[in-house]
Amino acid sequence: MTLTLETHVDLRLWELVGSGAVDALRAEGLPIPEAELTAVEHGPGFVACTGRNGYLIAGEEEWQQSPQTPPWLLQRSDWVMRLSGARWSDALTELCPHDLGRLPPGGWFMAAVAGVNAWLYRPASVPDSLLLGFDPSYGAYLESMLQSVVRDPSRINPS
Repeated sequence: MTLTLETHVDLRLWELVGSGAVDALRAEGLPIPEAELTAVEHGPGFVACTGRNGYLIAGEEEWQQSPQTPPWLLQRSDWVMRLSGARWSDALTELCPHDLGRLPPGGWFMAAVAGVNAWLYRPASVPDSLLLGFDPSYGAYLESMLQSVVRDPSRINPS
C-alpha cells in the first residue's frame, strides 16, 4: 500500500460570512454549494457551505472584496495537508473516530483528527485523496501524527 502525505498544500483560504454571501460568490463566478456542510470543487480547491450565510473558499487566487458587498471576507491561515493513496480512509481510522470511507467524492466534513478540529474535503476529481485543514498552531503535531501512520502502514487495519 502506498500512502503519501503532502504537508503544505498551497491554497489560499477565505471565509465569507453574511447575508450577501451568495451574491458575492455569484459576482465572483464561484460555485455555490447546494446545502449546509457540503462543498463543490473549484479548480484545485473548493467552496464549502459552513452554515447559514457562511462559506469557506479554498483556491489559488487572491480575492478582493467589492466595497459594495455586504458580507465579511476574512483571510484564513489554515495549515492544509493532502493524504493520498487507495487506503487513505483506513489510515485515518487510526486518528479519527469517523468512518471517512463513507465520505463521497466531493464530500466535505468537519471532525477531530488526533484530537485536532479539522475540515476534510475529498476532491471529486481525485477521490483517492483527502485535503485536511486546521489551525496552524497544531501543524507540527498533526503532521507528525499523520507521518507516523503513513510511514508504518502495517498498523493500519483494513476496513
